[in-house]
Amino acid sequence: MAELEKGLNGKGSKKNILGIPKDEEIKFPVSYHLKVVMEDPDDEAKHLETLMEIFQKLDIKFNFHDKKLSSKGNYVSYTYYITLENKSQMDKLYSELKTIKGLKFAM
Repeated sequence: MAELEKGLNGKGSKKNILGIPKDEEIKFPVSYHLKVVMEDPDDEAKHLETLMEIFQKLDIKFNFHDKKLSSKGNYVSYTYYITLENKSQMDKLYSELKTIKGLKFAM
């Protein structure tokens, strides 16, 4: 569960990626804003398709919320509002996200 505690960027925190203190249990279903930061901002169509395929494969309810380009234009972030039904679905989501080529981090 290191991904949940540290996020996919490897930085530690007193809260998990949902903003819940680490010593508290996550109560499912849970909805939150998932932010995914990718390299290669010019490949937007591929990024969006890949993320949508993961959400659909795992039967995750999602709504696109926002897209932002980094100040130097090296990265692009996509924010989705998602609902996870259980811990297994959450674990599978983060496992799938780690397989995306060009993923900088997800939280």
